[in-house]
Order: sequence, then C-alpha cells, then structure tokens
Amino acid sequence: MNGGTGMRVDVKVRNPNCPVRDVASRAGTSTDVVARSTGTSDGTVTEEFRLVAGAPKVGEEHHEVPTEVFAYAEQHVYRFTRRKERRCLCEAIEAFDRPVTGLHANNDHLYASFHALESEDVAAMVRELHDRFEFTLQRIVYADSGDPSDLVLVDRSDLTERQRTAIEAAHELGYFEEPKEANASEIADSLGVARSTFLHHLNRAQSKLLEAILEEADES
Repeated sequence: MNGGTGMRVDVKVRNPNCPVRDVASRAGTSTDVVARSTGTSDGTVTEEFRLVAGAPKVGEEHHEVPTEVFAYAEQHVYRFTRRKERRCLCEAIEAFDRPVTGLHANNDHLYASFHALESEDVAAMVRELHDRFEFTLQRIVYADSGDPSDLVLVDRSDLTERQRTAIEAAHELGYFEEPKEANASEIADSLGVARSTFLHHLNRAQSKLLEAILEEADES
C-alpha cells in the first residue's frame, strides 16, 4: 500500500441480540454508543449510549433497563449493565482481537466498525459473522484510498453463495494476479465444478460488483 497501512471495515447486522439496538427500535430513533467496558470479574459489561432527547424512554418490560446518567442539550446519555455473552456482535468481533471503534443502532439494525491489517483476517471474520448473524459487509476503506468521496458501498449479500465461492476462490488462488497464479480450469477443479460453471458464477459476481461501483459513481 502507498501512503498508509491497514483498512477499516464497516458492517451491518439486522435484528441482533443487542440492548442498544432494542432501545433504538423501541424509541423509534437512532443511538450512538459512547463507551463500552471490557468486562469485570463477575462477567458483566457496562455500556453507555446517546439517545436523542425527547424520544420515549424504554419501559420496565425491557430486560436491560437503561439508567439516564447525563443530559446534553439535544441528547441524553444512558447506561446499562449486562452479562457478557458471545451472541453479541461486539464480542464476536472482539474475539478476533479487533476492538470495535464505531457502533450505532437505528431501528432494526446495528452498525459496527473495526480496523484490520490483512485482508485474510477480514475474510475469516466475515465468514464467521455471516454464519452467526443476518450480516452485511457494507464497506472496506483502505488507508491509501484517497478522497473519501471515491469510496464505494458494495452489498456482499447481492451475490449468491456460488458467486461468492467463485470469486473468493479466484482471489485466494491468484486468478487475478499478473501473471495468473492459477487458471480457470485449476480453480474449477479445486471447487469440484466444470470450468464453464466456475466462469459463469465468476462473471456474474464480477458483473454485480461492477454494477454497484458504476451506480455509486453515477449518484456521486
């Protein structure tokens, strides 16, 4: 990379098991997490988040009732303590030794960001998160990506499972390197499919990604 190292990864999860998302959904507004503790010896985690002032408060029926601890002009800060559990998106990310650097909730979704150095690390994390949550990889921002206006959002869920498998295998085996480290027949053999089948799924995946890039360019 030129001018910097690493990347920031932005992800979105629908209907996560998350008290912060529950608060946003019930209040009909958005929240921003202010802080999260790393946990205590008794297995609890404390979280604070901001909620737009004037939004309805969460009722006592909620299993994690937040306490108001501070008030700004337009936002209130709430705090709650919960048991540490691996079903939490933040803890799933942190299990890879990647701190969550940004977190906010809006209605049915939870959005999180984290940093990584290697694309292989991100690929492993994405596979696990995709298996555990209704998960969308929203954006990867590289340190040398330049003008933020050039960033493009690509929804990985637009690809079918076979299309993702084809393009991931092509990337991992060096199909896109110059010169190629593997040809289409070799990658097809590794996947146990015909060469024509592999190329069909690869071409469809590339076409969908290109369409997303061109759509973003036209809208900017």
